Amino acid sequence: MALMFGTSAANDAWLIASVIPNLFFGSVSGAITVTTVPILSEADAQYSQESTNVFISQALVAIGIITLVLNIVAEIFAPLITRLVAPGFRGNELQLAITMARIVMPTLWIQALAGFFSGILQQREQYSAPAAIPVLINIVRILGIVVLGRFMGIIGVAVGFTVGTALQFTLLIGPLRRAKIRLRPTRHLNHPLLKKMGRISVPYFVNSSVNSVEIIVDRVLSSYLVTGSIAAINYSYTLVQVPLTLLLAPITTPLLTRLSQQYSDDDLDEFRHTAFRGMELTLFILAPVTMWFITLRIPILVVLFQHGAFTIRSTQLTATTLLAFSLGIPGFGMVFYLRNLFFASKDTKVPARYGIIAIMCNIAGDLVLVHVWQAAGLSLSTSIANWVNATLMMMHLSKTNVLKYSQFKKTLSPILLASMGMLATWAIVRLAISPLHLRLLGELSWAAVNLVLSGIVYVFILRRYNNEMLDWLETLIKKRLVSWNR
Repeated sequence: MALMFGTSAANDAWLIASVIPNLFFGSVSGAITVTTVPILSEADAQYSQESTNVFISQALVAIGIITLVLNIVAEIFAPLITRLVAPGFRGNELQLAITMARIVMPTLWIQALAGFFSGILQQREQYSAPAAIPVLINIVRILGIVVLGRFMGIIGVAVGFTVGTALQFTLLIGPLRRAKIRLRPTRHLNHPLLKKMGRISVPYFVNSSVNSVEIIVDRVLSSYLVTGSIAAINYSYTLVQVPLTLLLAPITTPLLTRLSQQYSDDDLDEFRHTAFRGMELTLFILAPVTMWFITLRIPILVVLFQHGAFTIRSTQLTATTLLAFSLGIPGFGMVFYLRNLFFASKDTKVPARYGIIAIMCNIAGDLVLVHVWQAAGLSLSTSIANWVNATLMMMHLSKTNVLKYSQFKKTLSPILLASMGMLATWAIVRLAISPLHLRLLGELSWAAVNLVLSGIVYVFILRRYNNEMLDWLETLIKKRLVSWNR
């Protein structure tokens, strides 16, 4: 996208169109996904296999009907929705956004069903397909950008996006059959677990709907900023989500299944132990990632994006938004993980309440900071809101004795010190290298030197404090090496 469309008006139109399905109706599919694992864990503990299969079939029918109706409504009102999200768009840019919104709207229905299927597989501890399929889908979408984008322009990107999403749904059917999940058509929607699933989904649905209001405010304000602002925000947000998707999600997804099972079995001591280990691992991973994004944001953008239509101006515009989002990476990660603790115990009300408070902070921050730092102000407001959300959830979990403050403080102190050591390493190396040597090294070499040296400092400081997570990681690596040698 950066190579072919940079921070152009066409890219801004695509980013508005692509967000609309999830913006207005994604709260339904999101509620489905987060409630599937804990509900199925309860079904396995309290119901027969036949009754569980009936529930799965009824849930599939209910989800399909609800999301299909929403899909039809969204197609009809696509022009109105697009104007609501991007009131600053005019002429060809507005028409282009409306056209692409209608092309990608069917992904709402497809993603809802795919999310339900993924939840079933995760609860059955079948993680390979849900983890691998998104990678294949992204490859298809990239091919759509390169091939269809070349012949159809930005419209081809929308077509490739929809085709990739449809492929995701198709590829999940095989793993479901291998997991011995039998889906049967049914006219009945009377299973008690279906009603419970709907009931505990309501708080998440309300929270997501309020979150949609925040995103609308964000898009409305950014549509009035300089051309490319929406694209710059999207590139930055996508980058900071990469460590969450590639590093954190593969770890926390199996943890959600384990936590749900422990809670259903009333094994609260193990639940607390697993919850703390997950929190410790989240901080351990995201602390160095945050430092690298802050110190290496320009080399990252130059190496990854500054080609073709993505110019030096694009890099400068995106660097400010990337810095603002980078400050919120630990907040993003903590919210991502802590929500799972609540969902594992079938508590969707508390995270919904705190989520609404954070969203209100985000909207207020948007309205203030956009006048000071434009696109970077919108990004910074989002980072602050996620820190607020994470802090509120941590305080609640500490009060309920799920996560102990003393344990958290003991883990956090050496990680903060190690992070400051990384920052100091970057500053020293930056001062030691002259501008001439910096140009000779090049952006990629400079980033590699900084990455290695600061990483060594991070590990060294944690080793000095006998960090348990570092010991666990070393043990895991040794086991893997031994298994490979065999």
